[in-house]
Amino acid sequence: KAQSQNLPAEVKLNVPFTSQAPYKEWTPPYDEACEEASLAMVEFFLDGRTFTPDIASAEIKYLVALEDRYGWPVDISTLQVARLASETYRRKYYRYTGADVSITNIKKLLAAGYPIIIPAAGRELQNPNFQGDGPPYHMLVLTGYNQENFYAHDPGTQFGQHYEYPQDRLFSAIHEWTGDRATILEGEKAMLILESNVEIAYNF
Repeated sequence: KAQSQNLPAEVKLNVPFTSQAPYKEWTPPYDEACEEASLAMVEFFLDGRTFTPDIASAEIKYLVALEDRYGWPVDISTLQVARLASETYRRKYYRYTGADVSITNIKKLLAAGYPIIIPAAGRELQNPNFQGDGPPYHMLVLTGYNQENFYAHDPGTQFGQHYEYPQDRLFSAIHEWTGDRATILEGEKAMLILESNVEIAYNF
């Protein structure tokens, strides 16, 4: 589906937004909940639901509790997010890596209607709304693009709804979790999409 898509000049998917701190309290578990918030945003998009602070908080805490049961650390990879999506929401998923992760392919997936979960070296995003230098490792959801920027639902700030990142900067910041914040810039390119009720696009 993505392969045959003619790319429009602009795409902006109507994905519901929540920050990872729905009550604006950047304390545990919310201070490290970018992965959970990102997954919840895509799931709610596919399920046609919207957030209130209470609903967002409950969903984040639910996902964090599952990760605690698995014995996972606060930082998790797209592979682990995919497992949560599969086991918790019964979603099929596809994870692209390496050369499949390109600006053109990101646009193809967005134009085909897929929000994209992106792992990132957070400080490379240079978002002025982050606290301090920003998170060494981060996760966010791409919701569209225009001629110059990608639209992102960035849960790392309350001002993250359809936040515009320059395409080259966003792409450069994409790095999978390596297990160590000190080596995040060595992480491979990766991106994750979840299946709705249509056949998923496996090949570009």
